[in-house]
Amino acid sequence: MPTAVLVDYIDQQRARFGVEPICAVLKDAGVQIAPSTYYAAKTRSP
Repeated sequence: MPTAVLVDYIDQQRARFGVEPICAVLKDAGVQIAPSTYYAAKTRSP
C-alpha cells in the first residue's frame, strides 16, 4: 500500500487514536508503517 494512502488514513484517525497506536494496529494487520515514516512523510515536500 502506498505511503501516501497510509499517511492520509493516519491523518484522519490520529486525533482519536494517536499515531503510534494506529501504526501498531496496522503492523498487526500486516501493513508496515513506522511512526517515524509517518512523521517524515508529513515534513517532506510533495
